[in-house]
Amino acid sequence: MRAFSFRGRLIGAAFGPITLGFISAAMAQSASLAPSAASSAAGGLETITVTARKKSESLQKVPLSITAISKRDLQNSHVQNLYDIVALTPGVNITDLGAEVGTSITIRGVTDLTFGVNIPDVATFLDGTYLRDPAAINIAAAGLSQVEIVKGPVSALYGRDAYSGIINYVTERPTSTPHANLEYTVGDYGKEEVQASVSGPIWQDKVFGKIFGTYDYFNGTYKDPVSDQRAGGDEKKDLGGLLDVNWNANIATHFDLYYGYDYFGQTAAQALTPNCGYNAEISADELYCGRIRASNKVNISNDTQAGNPGNERRTFFGSMRNTLNYDWGKIDSITGATRIDEQAFQAFDASALGLPYLLANGSNPNNPPNGKSLLEHEYYGAASETSNFSQELRYTSPQDQRLRYGAGGFYYRERRVQISAASLTDANVPAGEELWSNYGVFVPLTTWETPTGAVGNNVNVAHQLTDEASAFANGEFDILPNLTVSTEYRYTDLLQQFVAVRNQYYGAAIDPFGSHISQTNQYFNTNEAIRWLPIPNVTLYFAFANGTKPGGFNGASTVIADEAFGPETDVNYEGGAKTSWLENRLQANAAIYHIETANVQAYGPSSDPKNAATVIKNFGQSANTGFEIDLRGKPTDELTLTLGASYNDPTFVGGSEDLSDSGYCALIPSCAKTLVTRGPHQEIPIDGNSVPYSPKVTLSASAEYDYEFRDIYHGFARVNYSLRSSEYTDAAELTSIGMTSNLDFDTGLSRGPYSIGAYVKNITDNRTPVTFNYNVQLEYFQDVPVVVLPPGRSFAFTFGVHF
Repeated sequence: MRAFSFRGRLIGAAFGPITLGFISAAMAQSASLAPSAASSAAGGLETITVTARKKSESLQKVPLSITAISKRDLQNSHVQNLYDIVALTPGVNITDLGAEVGTSITIRGVTDLTFGVNIPDVATFLDGTYLRDPAAINIAAAGLSQVEIVKGPVSALYGRDAYSGIINYVTERPTSTPHANLEYTVGDYGKEEVQASVSGPIWQDKVFGKIFGTYDYFNGTYKDPVSDQRAGGDEKKDLGGLLDVNWNANIATHFDLYYGYDYFGQTAAQALTPNCGYNAEISADELYCGRIRASNKVNISNDTQAGNPGNERRTFFGSMRNTLNYDWGKIDSITGATRIDEQAFQAFDASALGLPYLLANGSNPNNPPNGKSLLEHEYYGAASETSNFSQELRYTSPQDQRLRYGAGGFYYRERRVQISAASLTDANVPAGEELWSNYGVFVPLTTWETPTGAVGNNVNVAHQLTDEASAFANGEFDILPNLTVSTEYRYTDLLQQFVAVRNQYYGAAIDPFGSHISQTNQYFNTNEAIRWLPIPNVTLYFAFANGTKPGGFNGASTVIADEAFGPETDVNYEGGAKTSWLENRLQANAAIYHIETANVQAYGPSSDPKNAATVIKNFGQSANTGFEIDLRGKPTDELTLTLGASYNDPTFVGGSEDLSDSGYCALIPSCAKTLVTRGPHQEIPIDGNSVPYSPKVTLSASAEYDYEFRDIYHGFARVNYSLRSSEYTDAAELTSIGMTSNLDFDTGLSRGPYSIGAYVKNITDNRTPVTFNYNVQLEYFQDVPVVVLPPGRSFAFTFGVHF
């Protein structure tokens, strides 16, 4: 880290002239366009208030890069999940391994290369309470008033996992007057949704309450032409309750309760036919390289098991916030608890995957029968149970003073149990025939068969306990009326314990009988910023921050070297400008940043040459320079336009070596990499290669027209457009996903308490894959390239009543 600090000074020196130039240009333009004082004239854009720094303040004056999505934007865009939110946010990308398993969020090119197996890069909060599991981030939009996406490391502000940014869900609090809402949606592919809420006073002006609920069903836009099954569907049920108690003018308590049940059906996936690579002499499979292109055929396995393939998830959430607000300051106490239960089951039909197995008569694998369908299945199941408790206590001094400060502490305890099981059966192989596979050497699968008929059973049960305590302090001082410096420091003490209760497949795994493996980490995180208001309606800032992503454990380790991996760290240097012009009819927010990441966590081969499992390691470094810009305009009272653009170029630096793809690259003659030997494994130098799943360019744009008809009808029409440039899917740059673009249309009309509307999602029917993986399916026996597809085009109508 000392080398990084020195390099940071050099970067700061280089940033100085660039930032000053950017500031000068912004000032010159603002001086000619901005009014003499801040204005919120009628017909202008609304003033957006955010709570990203644990207090309410204007978005235009916060020295952070934030995208805030208002309740109106959420409703008029028919936002239903995190993918919809990302489409409205430049600089953010999201992937998963299908059915929302292995959900991973990328902000500013800082990618989680473990696909959510370890601690996520982006922290999620609901009204200030941390939600641990990245799979539990699709909170029902019915109860939200705003979503804030903070970009860049904010570990000092938020602690838990705010390594590259946060997503902050803000609920709409109970109203002081009675209010109710009911909305029904129906569309193609079985789409059906009901949203309802009731809000109002319960007792005088002291107690207010709200109840909301959602039921959402979607059958999926994909269909297997062979089995006639559908894929990519989901079913969501959400129920929430809010209670606000105002004990007196200075003391208040807020309660939040939330329950969600989500079921995601069989993933819409495709097995790919390799377009280049090495073809083994006796294997039916080729390794894949090059551009990933979707075809029209979607492969969905025939379900031969009881129960449906997919992912089932239950989320329980509760929090209590007590606030004491007096002349001497404010005290906030936030207590939260969550529990997330998740189970995924998938049945993979080998015949739908391009015949990775050979069905042979007798014992001659070189002459398999032609035209026979292989009915083999692999069954995979995974379950996790995550429960946590958190407590934060924060004091904040009065905000009308020249010097403002605060301090507090945070405690977090988590228990996480993970279970996985995979097996391959030969129960469907015709009599007199055998199933063969090339796994190192060409052998019949009966070699691994158990008395139950299952081949290659893999059962793992693991517990992980986490105790985290942190202390923080912050200060903000107005050097001049228009010049402010701010700082926030956080010290964290983290204890993690791991126990592998059972590991059947990797029988030689360390501590298979329950002995604890422990590691502790202590670290400081900081956010520093200077903010200058040279003229009214113009905010300029420069900020520095660092983030820490804790390490973890490898359940399949067989040697001490693989037992645990250490923290991943990053530093962020950022300069930005926020302005409003033309009586607040035009707002522009822009930022330039540079990020350096060290000890990147990624999958790689075990240090034990006899262990076929992959493990997580700290393997390298990356650097990224980019910029973001958000524009909002209201050229007329009826028309609102937005444009968000982001560019970043995250690359590996400093002697980084790829661990996960070296085996593939070694077998592909066209792989333009130089291999070097490191012990029993081959590793690929990847300095200068792009970080996976990080599109360089992202765009988010919208146009909304509001109108009135005969003074009794109120309507709107809205178009949302998003674009993601091409991105690599592996560190060795063997495969890439092409550019993707998406266009949505929404419209609505209301009269009094009644409303009707319609929307079309994905008008262009974009089906570019969102994820690629060599070993998603049949991973213990063959290298089968598989892609996961996004939802196709769909439409729906909505009917609502509000009173």
